[in-house]
Amino acid sequence: MECGCSQPLCLWGGLPPLSNARGALGQDDPSNHGGKPPLVILSSNKPLSADEAYQTYAAPDEEPSPLTSHPQGGENVSAFFEDLSQTYPDLDAVPEEEVDNSPWTVGFWLDVLPHPRPYHVLFIAWDRVDEVAPFVKRLAQKHNLVCYDPQEHSVTLPEELRRMTDDV
Repeated sequence: MECGCSQPLCLWGGLPPLSNARGALGQDDPSNHGGKPPLVILSSNKPLSADEAYQTYAAPDEEPSPLTSHPQGGENVSAFFEDLSQTYPDLDAVPEEEVDNSPWTVGFWLDVLPHPRPYHVLFIAWDRVDEVAPFVKRLAQKHNLVCYDPQEHSVTLPEELRRMTDDV
């Protein structure tokens, strides 16, 4: 499946059809799939700059990757999505009649995308960005995960990694 956008970082090409995509595939601006350019959640055991986070997101298969997986990365990511789903359920898990109330324009696809993944992408609807993005960043910090915002080209580091940058 091709989405038709011109973004080099598009995740839509070659993925299965979406069951509950809201505001995507031509219903809004197809260049960003109806939502904010995504927030990217990464597991790392070292501080990442915005450029390093971008490199991991843009070209995860290139060597050398700046991302070194955190020892509890898989557990942290699972706990992150479990907590996130308590407040903002996965778009693919909400009943069809509630899809328009979701902050997501695309589901989490945890069971569709290959594992392990160096990153996970969250597409947020424009009208919910101010509410959801700060929550996601705080939750990522709580779970010792890095949150990269491609629109701002910025990273939010968990306390453990921020301390490492302070020690340098």
